[in-house]
Amino acid sequence: MLTTEEKEIFNAIARYIVLSELDDKWQSASLKLMVIGNTVEFNLTFLYENGATKNTKLENAFKCSFEVLKLYKLTNEHPNYKKWNRSEFILFSDSKCKIEYVWEEDLQNKVDE
Repeated sequence: MLTTEEKEIFNAIARYIVLSELDDKWQSASLKLMVIGNTVEFNLTFLYENGATKNTKLENAFKCSFEVLKLYKLTNEHPNYKKWNRSEFILFSDSKCKIEYVWEEDLQNKVDE
């Protein structure tokens, strides 16, 4: 079950995604995240009703990175979550979302070097 803080963070991330594409004909948006220290990298792709996809810049990425770092800290410090350094946040046009957390040891090893 999501905490109130997680819900607030997810809603904030979803707002940044929606601001990035004002065309209302998209089915879903995939925001891939990579967290390295205090840095967040984003890759945003929209899937449209006609099957086309479009990579686009995340609006307000700097502000969104603060939300992602809050989520990162919250989940990595909680015993019920596995550690992660990559994630995929999927937002559907009906406002539902899902998130997958991934731990990449190779990425962490490069950071630690």
